[in-house]
Amino acid sequence: MPYGYDGEPVVGGNEYTVPVGKVLAIIDAGINPNGVSGNSEILLQHENAYFWVSRPGEIVLVDQNKSLGIGGRNNGVFYPEPNRGFVGLLFDSDDYITPVHSTSSNFIVPSGKKLVITSNLGWIEVDSIPISSDDIVRDFPIIVGEGITLNLRSNDGRHGFSGYLIDENRS
Repeated sequence: MPYGYDGEPVVGGNEYTVPVGKVLAIIDAGINPNGVSGNSEILLQHENAYFWVSRPGEIVLVDQNKSLGIGGRNNGVFYPEPNRGFVGLLFDSDDYITPVHSTSSNFIVPSGKKLVITSNLGWIEVDSIPISSDDIVRDFPIIVGEGITLNLRSNDGRHGFSGYLIDENRS
């Protein structure tokens, strides 16, 4: 966890917008009011569109002023679930850490940066080598260096990742 664990605890409903100057680290999602875990997925809203980035139990970082939704899917179509939510920690933004989310089929790690992937849906290939799929349990984080190309894909259009960029010379 790039920010540690000394953040402000947040329990949110199925829709939430991160305050300006803050970063939200979602620790788990899909919890109903009775405290029973569900199998909801985390969706981030960006430019009025939602996309899948994670399943419960994976850490998702959400940058300031971004909105998120928690829900399920039926035949690949998202539907919000009003009785679901998330738990997480809220931190002050940091100049050295940049939360990143992508559903691009090709993501290139910028020059001078490392990419730390903390969650994903679908397959990830690093420079055309498969490292993750929906069918394989994987350990996070996945760390890749500058100039590396990530290819994202899936059979049903649900693919994306969440993580952060950090300067190459920082740990």
